[in-house]
Amino acid sequence: MTDTPPEKNEQDQVKTQTTGDRIAVVGRVLFGLVIAALIVNLLLNLSSTLWPTWLPHKMSGTGFQKDITQRVHAAEAAFVNDPELANAKLAVFLGLSSQRESVNLATLTEIDGIDAKYLGLCGAGASMATMQQQGAALLESELKPDLVIIGINLYHQVDPLVIAQHKQPETTEVQETGLPIVSPLVQGDIRQAYHDTRERVWVYDRRRDVNTVITENLATVNAGIMQVFHTTSQSGANEVTSPWREMIRIDGPEKASEATYIAQNKSYANRGLFEAQSYQPDWITAEHNALNTVIKQTQERGAKVVIMLMPEHSRLRASVPEVAMQRLKTDLDQTFGDAAPEIVDMRDSLADDNFSDISHTNSAGRMQYSKLIAPMLVKWLQ
Repeated sequence: MTDTPPEKNEQDQVKTQTTGDRIAVVGRVLFGLVIAALIVNLLLNLSSTLWPTWLPHKMSGTGFQKDITQRVHAAEAAFVNDPELANAKLAVFLGLSSQRESVNLATLTEIDGIDAKYLGLCGAGASMATMQQQGAALLESELKPDLVIIGINLYHQVDPLVIAQHKQPETTEVQETGLPIVSPLVQGDIRQAYHDTRERVWVYDRRRDVNTVITENLATVNAGIMQVFHTTSQSGANEVTSPWREMIRIDGPEKASEATYIAQNKSYANRGLFEAQSYQPDWITAEHNALNTVIKQTQERGAKVVIMLMPEHSRLRASVPEVAMQRLKTDLDQTFGDAAPEIVDMRDSLADDNFSDISHTNSAGRMQYSKLIAPMLVKWLQ
């Protein structure tokens, strides 16, 4: 046998020590980054508690209402101050997130033969009363649209809070126990622990607001630079304040995971949206009144009103009871008679791969849907 030279042993020891030192340094850096991230997350959450408006809640009910109000006021000013709009027709999209995510205004603007402006006034929420509240600026304005497309889903006839009140005596309150993150880990539920952790990360929770605010500020800087150099953008409009700009989008994946589809379907079911009992006339009166008010006031302005049932994933479409359509038709017929708005059923117009979740289209679905409704707009606006 050949003995290992002492020099070789010393070199191996040095290499081992050097590798260990490097690993230790990397470990300390990673640990420091984790601690820094936790501190930053804590400070951001604390700032949102002490100063809740420092980052505007763009992706919330009040945020959408402010956005809609700004668009309406800008459209009023445009029709008063821009001579080129004297003969232009105005089409308004009014609704909630399902229509907001499905319509691409730029695609519609390119329609040949129609000199029209398209105003996207779609917010977010659970029911038609929310739509009426967020779109109130339109009904209070001087705008006289030629066409108003009210985009809804049949389940928007149901207010989950009303259903909960009716069912309260029948249900037993379930108290959640255990600590978030810790309890799922103890139970071996890694997915729930990950979900709990993710929801407590400020940047993730407010990511859409952050993205929207950054986009708006970059557009403002861009507009300022163009003003300094006396030039304009290719669109010829200020992307931040133009009433004709695209509606706010959900910053989400093109297609949800199977687990998300299941969770969303369960969430909708828990709110009573899939139960025929939830569509009792006296349980949905407030929602029908809200819809009818919007229809009446827009018709009084001379607008043609169309009810558009928005595209839905097949799982959602199959879960909503048939009575929901019957209730909608009956209420419109009883309220408006021959003046009842046309109902266009687009629920099954897109394949499932055109959805980012069970009720919202992805970018491909948005483009396809916009092209599908373009010929309808030509007919309605001519």
